[in-house]
Amino acid sequence: MIPQIISRLKSDAAIAAVVSKRIFPVHVDQDQELPAIMVNITDLTTNPTKNSSSKDDVLDVDVTVYSKRAKEAWDVAELVRNSLDSFSGTMGTIRVQSISLDSMNLNHFAGDDVYICGSEYTAHIKR
Repeated sequence: MIPQIISRLKSDAAIAAVVSKRIFPVHVDQDQELPAIMVNITDLTTNPTKNSSSKDDVLDVDVTVYSKRAKEAWDVAELVRNSLDSFSGTMGTIRVQSISLDSMNLNHFAGDDVYICGSEYTAHIKR
């Protein structure tokens, strides 16, 4: 699901205008040009039945925006929210029942002079 989310975010013109193609899975290099976005799945819950494996999974997805400016980090996170929150349909080959925003938070790492805006989403997918 990470590649499908990254593809969706890269194809969003408003996001691409700010971060270009700087959207990465799991890790952003410390010397990466900013702003940049990282996408990660932090949990997967399955719903198996008595007779078969799960056909309905729930994923916890973290999207983190890195920037040198607090407002820019928040604004890019809002663009990501516009792209992902309340989405349902097909992402690549994955059938998404829904994606919903659970929380957003902004932090500052003074030693690196970087602002990080983290967003947590819940994605329900059909397998």
